[in-house]
Amino acid sequence: MPESAPDRESPTAIHFPFTHRQATRFRHGPLADEWVRQYPSLFDAANLRRRRDRPQAEFLKWRSALFIHQSLGRQCLIDDYLDPAQGGRHAQFRTRVGDKVQRLMRRHPALAPALFVFDPDGSDWFLASVQAHDEAPDATRRRFLAQLRELTGGRLLILQPDPIDAPAPTPAPRGRDGSPGRGRRRPSASLPAVAA
Repeated sequence: MPESAPDRESPTAIHFPFTHRQATRFRHGPLADEWVRQYPSLFDAANLRRRRDRPQAEFLKWRSALFIHQSLGRQCLIDDYLDPAQGGRHAQFRTRVGDKVQRLMRRHPALAPALFVFDPDGSDWFLASVQAHDEAPDATRRRFLAQLRELTGGRLLILQPDPIDAPAPTPAPRGRDGSPGRGRRRPSASLPAVAA
């Protein structure tokens, strides 16, 4: 686990676990509501609204913010830190990050890292890009992140949540009569029918 902010000289990728059960409970169950209640400084109603639109992508961002908060004690703002309409959230970003970085990120908001991470006392900050375990950034995103890393003096972390279990098995197909894999199928021409 990380103990401090990312190294300013080189890109840092941190892998950490999640379970498919967590992802399922986030998408279809109560986990997001539980996290909003447990961590009101990290998650709010705006985060819940975005979760409804893109639950899988939001799960990885929320899980990453929670990982940073639990392991480093830092605050995280997810996505909306670039939007001036977000008031205090945007102010946290605007007052800490230089104009060149802000301009670059406003020009390419779709490429901006998902998380703005900062110490509650205001002493340090960094950006964190969340990358799915099976995702590789394209050339445009790699160039953007390299430029951002240079402008921020290396204040960029790559977070990669990795599943530590297999996804839940897909239920076996059911026949017309509801029996597992049977129903009213005809016997295969290559296999003899077997009497029951």
